[in-house]
Amino acid sequence: MFLLGFAFDLDKKTHTLLVTRVYPQSPASQAGLSVGLTIQKIESVPTAGKTLAECAVLLRANGSPKVRLELVNRERKETNTVELTRGKFLTSG
Repeated sequence: MFLLGFAFDLDKKTHTLLVTRVYPQSPASQAGLSVGLTIQKIESVPTAGKTLAECAVLLRANGSPKVRLELVNRERKETNTVELTRGKFLTSG
């Protein structure tokens, strides 16, 4: 989560990085992230071929309060870039 408000995992079939959970009232939620989006790039670095651990390092590597993600919605065939600002939020369940 890294105070961004989303969880991710590698899709076992496509080996792509997917958003698996978005916490309400989090920076990810406020930026419009939703479950099932593919994270194609983190800070302009492609996620293809990376492990979960490598992607986690990319998410926190720059030390900046902001993280830029390139997301793909496969259903709509859209690519979108969002910038998340780390922040505190409450989670439930």
